[in-house]
Amino acid sequence: MRHVKLLPVFLICLSSVVFAAGPKDSKGVEVPISTECETFLNTASDTSMMSFAAFGESHRLEDLGALVQKHPSIIMDASQNYLAVLKRYPPREIRDPSYRTEKLLEYPLFADGLSEAAGLRIIGQHGALSSFVGWLESRGSGSRSSKMFTFLGPAGTGKTQVLKILDTANASLAMSNPDFFQWTFEFKGLEAIPALRPLLGKSKDLGIPILQYLAANNSPIVLLPPSMQKEVVRLGTPGVEKLVGYKPIPFLSQSPQTAEVIKYIVAHEMQSRGITGAPTERQYFDMISPYVKIVRRTYNLNQPAVIVRAQGKSPELSQLLISENLALSSWYGPASPLSYHYRGQIIRSQGGGLLADEFQRQDNGFKNIFLEIAQNGVVEYAGAPAMQLNVVPVLADNDESVEAAREEGAAFAQLDRTKPKPMRSLIEPAYIQKLSLEMLKPSMFAYRNLADGDDQIKPMDLNVVYPNANEHGELPTPDGRVAVYFQPSDTSRLLIAPRAMTLLSLTIAATRLEVDGQKLQQHLHELPSAANFRQYFVDPIERLKILLGKTVPDARTAYDLAKAHKIFKEGQNGITSRDQEEWTKEALNKALTLKTSVTPAIVDRVFIDMLDDSEIKLGKESSPAAKARWLQLHARVKAELILPMLTEDISAIVSGDSGRVERMYEEIKSELLELDKDRDAQHFYPGGERSPINIKRLREIEIMFSEMHGKQLGAGLLKNFHVDVTVADRRYQPLVDVITRYLMLKEFDVSVLTELHSYFKGKAVSENARQLGQHAELNLARNGYDRHSFMQALMFVRDQQAELKNQLARRPVQ
Repeated sequence: MRHVKLLPVFLICLSSVVFAAGPKDSKGVEVPISTECETFLNTASDTSMMSFAAFGESHRLEDLGALVQKHPSIIMDASQNYLAVLKRYPPREIRDPSYRTEKLLEYPLFADGLSEAAGLRIIGQHGALSSFVGWLESRGSGSRSSKMFTFLGPAGTGKTQVLKILDTANASLAMSNPDFFQWTFEFKGLEAIPALRPLLGKSKDLGIPILQYLAANNSPIVLLPPSMQKEVVRLGTPGVEKLVGYKPIPFLSQSPQTAEVIKYIVAHEMQSRGITGAPTERQYFDMISPYVKIVRRTYNLNQPAVIVRAQGKSPELSQLLISENLALSSWYGPASPLSYHYRGQIIRSQGGGLLADEFQRQDNGFKNIFLEIAQNGVVEYAGAPAMQLNVVPVLADNDESVEAAREEGAAFAQLDRTKPKPMRSLIEPAYIQKLSLEMLKPSMFAYRNLADGDDQIKPMDLNVVYPNANEHGELPTPDGRVAVYFQPSDTSRLLIAPRAMTLLSLTIAATRLEVDGQKLQQHLHELPSAANFRQYFVDPIERLKILLGKTVPDARTAYDLAKAHKIFKEGQNGITSRDQEEWTKEALNKALTLKTSVTPAIVDRVFIDMLDDSEIKLGKESSPAAKARWLQLHARVKAELILPMLTEDISAIVSGDSGRVERMYEEIKSELLELDKDRDAQHFYPGGERSPINIKRLREIEIMFSEMHGKQLGAGLLKNFHVDVTVADRRYQPLVDVITRYLMLKEFDVSVLTELHSYFKGKAVSENARQLGQHAELNLARNGYDRHSFMQALMFVRDQQAELKNQLARRPVQ
């Protein structure tokens, strides 16, 4: 069978041997082109082409009773079809990954990049997606809300991706999984009815397109008389309840054109059969059955979802809705539905989802039509008979357009009929990183596990490199776990060094946070914990430490931070997802041009250049002051967050010991607790063993803690923290920061860093530096570095040490 399909290709290949010389083998001997073609033909596999899975499959109308028991979608409306797809992939329970204040449901269909969804995914946005699924479940259970669901937020947050994923998975399952097969019908034999011959054109073949859209993608149940419809619903109910958990909601309305064709068929058959008066249900069924065949609904798996973009002031509604069929209008007259084309973009969404993007920017006439579709399921236009639609209607909008519409006043009624749910830009650093790779196509990246000396580089798997949130709300990043590579071609591969994407994501998150002290003051009555923990609300670096999981606020403060996130609409402003994509792309391209690793230094340089060139938009606050504010945020991220991270990396690579900070933390904690019990104590007892208290080091740590955090380090701080914290291995982040800085200043001053850099450049260095460098070389790969990225890290730390002192002296950005 395979060779029959490919025969024309084979003949073309075979004939080419006459006209051209073939390729040569390793010895220079010419290989016949026919051999090459045969090799090419043999690459065709036996994998099914699912796009054509339903072709040629048909049934009789009388088979419907048996068919519905195997394929319950026959009696499910569009919302239940979507719901069945969602429920095929049960949700998992996670904790909110930003402030860990509540449990959420995460839906694999949206989060995991499933093959049935063509690898598409939505990163984060758990609240919006849970709300949408709840709304959909309400529709699928039979409750019809008067509100139309609206995804509200800026571009690049995944608003239009929701229906793309649902439609793609729905189509994939409908073509491959019998539980999800969908059925429609086609008319046949209409040439026997004189009144319907115009539908066929000059030949039957020419009329096939018209015959296909006459059914409007509706289930064949719309053709049955009422008693048979009830029986089919009864037979299919167990299957529907198994798939969606609710009783079926059959869509029973014939399209105007279906009803018109049926009318002509019945009139013709009644005359032929000599039936007078109203026919019985059985007579009706017997009359239409010969003219109908039940066929699988086919999908083009590459077809995009039906998204109606902003139409402007003068939309061409005939392209969206209904237009006159000039070829048939003179035959059937203006009152007949056969005189119109019911195949506009909106009409084609029958049985699926329908998204109106940038809704408040649409023409008012269009908005009214769309709201009528959403609320009553009816579309009427251009004088054509009205059509009942079976769709899941969804809106997408942004905050600015909604606010402008609200100020107009006239749009109040439209706004009142919508159910907005925020879907704003991400603030979780790990999600921001993951989105950067997703937007640039995961296939352009690769990864290597760092554990157990694994040196195998594998195609990118985002679910491994950036795992989904767990039950604690934790979001691991690649740093320290896997090495990530940019691999735009088979011959080109660059390492994305540790902390490079972290720098990008932290700067982006910082610009999206709302840290205005004056705005906070207006809402203090709603956010009582801000009075005692103001730094978490007005200092972006302190907030980022919480988002990174380094600082754990008490439950009340975490709750207020989550509430502030909603009150201040965080994610509405700041660096956009589109500019995030461009920043990532520019950093990768710069590294590609330089033929070097993607390092924090490159990410840093590209950001500043793009700001100077206005390639990163400052948003509605665009001004020199806004630019200066973003540059200051970026500088603080480098000095106060990236610098300690890189210092830890350098320490681990040079010493081969990645646990030094944690061990020193435990020692300092034990020393403080022992001195709290006995101020003259000289020893503490880790694991029951006697160990001397390092008083000199402890006093240096205490002084540094006071300088960095403006308060005294004492046993009480650590006691309170370790009583409140819920995760056993969590550490008090302010003390961790001090220990990291202490090690940096003690072990990696400017001279040491410069000498190490010189060693890696092949220059003569001291014996101590040579030994450190040799030891570091052995540990680079297992820590995710190469020589170039490590050299860049050395210089980054050296250059940022002085900047840290300046940053600590500055007040938090207000």
